[in-house]
Amino acid sequence: MNLPRPDQYGQAIHHKAPPLVTATYDNGHQSRQAVAFDDTLSFSFITQRYVDILEQSSPSPIEVMPVPPGISDKTRCPNGTFIAIERVLYATVELESSHFQFQAPRVCFVVYHDGLGIEDGIQMTLGHNWATKIAQAYA
Repeated sequence: MNLPRPDQYGQAIHHKAPPLVTATYDNGHQSRQAVAFDDTLSFSFITQRYVDILEQSSPSPIEVMPVPPGISDKTRCPNGTFIAIERVLYATVELESSHFQFQAPRVCFVVYHDGLGIEDGIQMTLGHNWATKIAQAYA
């Protein structure tokens, strides 16, 4: 199978409208959302605002989990701030693209507060961990 390198996924779509993904959460709820790619981020991120929207629209609770005690890591968020990772949300993320066909990986999203607002509508950012999962699936 001739797949593009993971670092090409974001580049291939930067000059077009933000790509859409279908995310399926552990409770079975699905959402469709535009995403951003940022391979310089170690993790994938989801805004607390979007988690609130998901919780309101889901018929059953969205499973946002606290990070276990003793595992405190700091990371840079899409808005440039550094935070301690406190809560995560898992989802299977399927990219809606005719250019890239691959199995949807289960992604761990770090939940963060986006103090800058969401004017661009992007509330999910796929980071390096997403590209790594895609590469591992086809290695």
